[in-house]
Amino acid sequence: MASIVTAASRALTGWSRRALAVPAHRVRSPRARVVVRASAQRATWLPGLDPPAHLDGTLPGDFGFDPLGLGEEPAALKWYVQAELVHCRFAMAGVAGILVTDLLRVSGIRDLPVWFEAGAAKFDFANTTSLFFVQLLLMGFAETKRYMDFINPGSQAEEGTFIGLEAALVGSQPG
Repeated sequence: MASIVTAASRALTGWSRRALAVPAHRVRSPRARVVVRASAQRATWLPGLDPPAHLDGTLPGDFGFDPLGLGEEPAALKWYVQAELVHCRFAMAGVAGILVTDLLRVSGIRDLPVWFEAGAAKFDFANTTSLFFVQLLLMGFAETKRYMDFINPGSQAEEGTFIGLEAALVGSQPG
């Protein structure tokens, strides 16, 4: 990250002591004296602020934003990382659902409502209550498995952890 600060400006007040300790390379300009400083600091959500100590830059997307200090406890920070991964996956699935249904609608393959009006539409294959309980059951199962794997990493990859059906399916051919 390189920053340009004119000698006459008061922009130096927002810099931390660590940023000011970096040696400066001076460049002459016909209009003003300019100081170019190359710093080895990592990018933060607000340039010039020091990130909290518990956010050391090792996490993906860590720009030092934790104004309430919620991630100070390591166990909580680990949970927040996993929760954010789930949020990202849901967002990606939602975008994929929007794009696929719009593609089916625009191409004329299916008569589907626009994605932001789909919640008000009545579907022929099931009523709203049935859809709600099926979603509750399936998402509850998936979230329970995810939570169990969070508590004991790798436990849900062991044989016999998927409802116990693996023993009944031994020897059967796919398809």
